Amino acid sequence: MSTSPHSSTQQAQQALAARLRDIRLDAGLTARAIARSAGWHESKSSRIEHARMKPSDADIRAWCAACDAEDQVPDLIAASRVVDSMYVEWRRLQKSGLRQLQESKVPLYEATRHFRVYCSHVIPGFLQTPAYARALLTAFGSFHGVPDDTEEAVAARVARSRILHEGDHRFALLLEESVLRYRLGDAEAMAGQLGHLLAIVSLPSVALGVIQGPGVPGF
Repeated sequence: MSTSPHSSTQQAQQALAARLRDIRLDAGLTARAIARSAGWHESKSSRIEHARMKPSDADIRAWCAACDAEDQVPDLIAASRVVDSMYVEWRRLQKSGLRQLQESKVPLYEATRHFRVYCSHVIPGFLQTPAYARALLTAFGSFHGVPDDTEEAVAARVARSRILHEGDHRFALLLEESVLRYRLGDAEAMAGQLGHLLAIVSLPSVALGVIQGPGVPGF
C-alpha cells in the first residue's frame, strides 16, 4: 500500500511513463526518433520517459503515432487522466489541512490486512509518537503551505495507530538504518520515538528489518 496520496500520484505517473517507454522500445525506436517524429526537442522525450514531465493528450497521440501504436492511445489517455484526478485530490486534501489528510487514510488502513512498508527517510506514520509526528508534520505543513492544524493532525495520526492493536492486521516493516539516526525534534523526542519503536516490534503481528548502512556496526 502507498504511504500517501502524493506517493500514489507519483507511482501512477511513473507507471504511465514506463508504458510509453515500453511502447517505444517495442517499436525499436530511440527517444530522438520519437522527438523527430513529434516535432519536439529530444529532451522532452527523456523527461516524459523519466516521469519528470506529464504528457498531454496530444503528446500521447504523437508518441503512439511515431510507434505505430495508435490502438494504445485511449487506454494511455485514460491512465493520464487518472494521474490528473489523483493530483487534484492530493491538492484538495492539502488545502483542507493535515488533519483531513491523516483521516482520509483510515478506511484503507482498517481494510488492509497485510501491511508491507519500506521507509528510507522517516519512521512509518502509524509507529510515530506524538512528539515525533509533531516535528514531522510541522515541517511538512510549513514547506507545503497548508493550513496550520498540526495538533489536530498529530492527534489523528496517533489515533490511526490503533490498527497495531485492533483487528487482524500483520505488519512487515523494512527501514533504512538512516531512519533511526535522522533527527526530528529534540533529543527527548528522538529517544521517545526509538523507545516506542522497540516496544512496538515486540508485538507478534509486527516484523521489522533494518537495512544496515555502509560502515555501520550491526544492530
